[in-house]
Amino acid sequence: MTIDGHFVRKRVPIDPRRAVEVAHKWDASWQDATILASDRVSLKGWLFTPRRRNGRAILFVHGRGGTRQHMLHSAQAFLGAGYTCLLVDQRGSGASGGVFSYGVHEPYDLANWARWLRARPWISLVFGHGGSQGATTLIQSLGAHSPLDGLAVVSAGLGTISHPYRFVANQLGVSEKTAQLFSWPLIEPSFAWVERRHGFNLRQAVSGPDAIRSTDVPVLIIQGAEDRNTPLAGAMQLRDANPGKVDLIVIPHADHEWFSNGKPDVLKRILEWFDGIPVPR
Repeated sequence: MTIDGHFVRKRVPIDPRRAVEVAHKWDASWQDATILASDRVSLKGWLFTPRRRNGRAILFVHGRGGTRQHMLHSAQAFLGAGYTCLLVDQRGSGASGGVFSYGVHEPYDLANWARWLRARPWISLVFGHGGSQGATTLIQSLGAHSPLDGLAVVSAGLGTISHPYRFVANQLGVSEKTAQLFSWPLIEPSFAWVERRHGFNLRQAVSGPDAIRSTDVPVLIIQGAEDRNTPLAGAMQLRDANPGKVDLIVIPHADHEWFSNGKPDVLKRILEWFDGIPVPR
């Protein structure tokens, strides 16, 4: 695969019949949702509104290679509790336009989605939930002033593509100096090529640790102890950037794939955590 394959993904078709099934099962209505990003890219999603809504809403964000459909399993755990659920396709995925940029544009996309969701008259609190790349992007969105009241994520990456040698060091468990020594012949030409090919500079991506450090939003990170895709060391750095606002739960022996399709116990824990966040006075 060429480097372009990391940015231009094969589109997974969206099947509205799946939305119909979920809405029927949980006594909810559903509708297509569309917003325009600041660069005029069209972004798509599904909004599910339970008949017995509780005034709380969740923005669901899928991981790399996924679509809103991959978050349906998780969303059902919250629909049954009265949560309004917005499931979105990140740019470059599903029915959304554009090209995925690893934090250059996506955090601002999610901030716009959160504002769109908060504008519903029956909603008093808006939360975010996602896994893997979706978790990383949600964390980055805090640096884009996303109006969230709480964020619960699983398998979160550190979100430091804007600092590529720090990113490589975290993935490989080596020092940043060592990472730069052997990876710069790949990093520098690749970053230059991406900017020429797609028109964005990866060094302008929102930094996950910086976003966490500057936020007042409570964050729950659930991480596998044996996760090699998004190493535990990265989640620990996120926690340490703002320990007063970030709770880290480590699942022993769990790897990245352990969280696939949503774990009922994990989702129950997240639901309890969201339920515990009070409505601001």
